[in-house]
Amino acid sequence: SGGFGTLFSQVLAKAGIQVRGISRKGTPKPEATFTDYLSADPCNPNEEVIARVKEANVIISCVPPGPCIRALEALGPHMSEGALFTDVLSVKTGICDEYAKAKDKLPHVELLSTH
Repeated sequence: SGGFGTLFSQVLAKAGIQVRGISRKGTPKPEATFTDYLSADPCNPNEEVIARVKEANVIISCVPPGPCIRALEALGPHMSEGALFTDVLSVKTGICDEYAKAKDKLPHVELLSTH
């Protein structure tokens, strides 16, 4: 996990929230405080990733715009009704248009672009 993933793991875990990390990187940073961590590609999810996504209330994407959209397209169909997909992208040009397009395909998912 990178800087934002690590930060979210620390803040949310401190608040008593279960934080399950998924990243293509082999291991999280030592200071990350994930409940558990899976080394996998969220843009090409395996069965274990899909199982975690189905259980999640919130997915926080901490990756660049391209992988963020690919992750949403891959994970969105497996998200539960009313689950939130959010990102921490600093540049909103393009991502909001992509979310608008995705909303038609994923009406059961809430989308929020932050940062």
